[in-house]
Amino acid sequence: MERNLKALAVGFKIEVLAIRARMDKTDEVEELRSLSGQLGGVQRRWVSKLVEVLTAEVFADQSVSREKVRDWQRKTFGQALGSGKLNAYAVPDRVGGGRSEFNEPSKEVAERAATIFVEHRRECFKD
Repeated sequence: MERNLKALAVGFKIEVLAIRARMDKTDEVEELRSLSGQLGGVQRRWVSKLVEVLTAEVFADQSVSREKVRDWQRKTFGQALGSGKLNAYAVPDRVGGGRSEFNEPSKEVAERAATIFVEHRRECFKD
């Protein structure tokens, strides 16, 4: 899993390096602000992707609901994906009724996911 995350981070790292290279070539305050904002955007997209990948790993082959997954993400990572990305956990058979058979991941699994998240959330900024 962690090897896959490092491979996934490569594209984000390339973006960061390109932005930093542009920052090194300019002294204009407005351009530096813009580039700083772009770095923040890369970081947010990476963290979102990390949450998405870890969640998919934890809930593989389970019948879950968006809201329960969202609650679990908030509790585990301190943030949750948007509704669009959580649609993967919406099951059309349950629209208008029915409940998922949500089994909360064990404390150990949640702690491991949280640990991986903390270890890798700055991955695209490592040299």
